[in-house]
Amino acid sequence: MLKYVSGAKNVELSLSRLDTLKLHSDVKSVIASRPVIAFAVKLDGEEMATLNAPVEIRLPYTPDVEELANSKYLTVSYVAANSTFVQLLNGKYDSALQAMVFPAANTGQYAVVYTKKFFNDVIKDSWYAPAVETMTSKGFIDGTSATSFSPEQKVTRGEYLAWLVRTLDLKAELNTTFSDMKRTDLYYEEIGIAKALGIAMGSNGKFYPEMEIARQDLAVLTMRALRAVGKTEQTRTAEDLKRFTDAANVAKYATDDMAGMVRMGFINGRSNVTLSPGGTTTRAEAAQVLYKIFSQL
Repeated sequence: MLKYVSGAKNVELSLSRLDTLKLHSDVKSVIASRPVIAFAVKLDGEEMATLNAPVEIRLPYTPDVEELANSKYLTVSYVAANSTFVQLLNGKYDSALQAMVFPAANTGQYAVVYTKKFFNDVIKDSWYAPAVETMTSKGFIDGTSATSFSPEQKVTRGEYLAWLVRTLDLKAELNTTFSDMKRTDLYYEEIGIAKALGIAMGSNGKFYPEMEIARQDLAVLTMRALRAVGKTEQTRTAEDLKRFTDAANVAKYATDDMAGMVRMGFINGRSNVTLSPGGTTTRAEAAQVLYKIFSQL
């Protein structure tokens, strides 16, 4: 964090727990009795707002009975100046440390929050419900509205790639973009990160974010992203696909990556019989794939 600080004679770091009674009512309504801390770094008395590199903070925390049983919904949010919450995608409860662990890229206030999202169109006890509830609550994936997830709707290339980048917490400096992407587009940053890391190649300089993604292309993007974070140590070959009746339909460029997804258990095929490589993927299916990946990280 301080590696590139030059000329400073005095460095002061401070962590303090804030008095919740003195916090804004909007903040108190979200955090309940959970802690809020202030993190500050000063160089020669001048406070830094943005750090050169994130620092990992481990905040001792004892969950209540409900939180302990559903600790995946515990996370940390950055409290912005206007008392709005910016959820950190990779804040989590570590049971071994008995602490909330999160990276702080900025100085300021951080709050422990318990967020469990529900959607009216997600069937309770359905095969995809845990994936949707967990991944939306963590902020990795989005609903189509505040009350709807649209599980049977087809996922687009832009949606899936953005969800993948968030799930793996990928970071990169944005340098170039695709010709069909604008800075104001919903997933501009995530797709830009994927392009910078060589995950998203596009075609003829375009990414076609609104197009429904083919299942074999989903596999290719996912395996490229997993390689970027060193999570594809398992070997895979076309032999892993032989049990599926339509294995011969997998495009040559996607064979190894589809096999990798099968070998790692991220894709089981439809009814364990077909891969449907050229077919599309529902939002529920995409959530399930990413949930399996998240659970293994």
